[in-house]
This record gives sequence, structure tokens and C-alpha cells, in this order.
Amino acid sequence: MFLTRVDTADAVDVIAKDKLLGDIPAIASGHWYAETDKTVTMAATNPTPLSIPTIVSDVLPKVVKALEGSK
Repeated sequence: MFLTRVDTADAVDVIAKDKLLGDIPAIASGHWYAETDKTVTMAATNPTPLSIPTIVSDVLPKVVKALEGSK
């Protein structure tokens, strides 16, 4: 599993098509997730009681899809 943050949705395709990054096993197998929303990323990386609802509703479903390999 590979989690990261990118500035734009286009960067997700760039990562997937990059020869070097695309060879990372998690990326090659579709077990990765790149968040494009900086606010959501900050909520997940600096959790507080106020950010937990955002993590549960916005981040966890995407992480589950990445774990399942359904990028």
C-alpha cells in the first residue's frame, strides 16, 4: 500500500505512467492512493477530534479501495 498527496489530479496519471514510480509494487498492482485535496490531507496527517469525521468520510473509503486494489 502506498499513500501520498499530489497537487493535481493529473499528477496521479503521471505517477502511474512513470517508468520508475510505476515499478513500485504497490503502484504496479493498483494498491495506492494519492489525495489531491490539501485540506483532507492535513486532516489525516494531523488528526484531532475535529478532523476524525473528515478522515472517516473522505480518507478511509479511498484507503479501503487502494487496499483492495481498485484504484
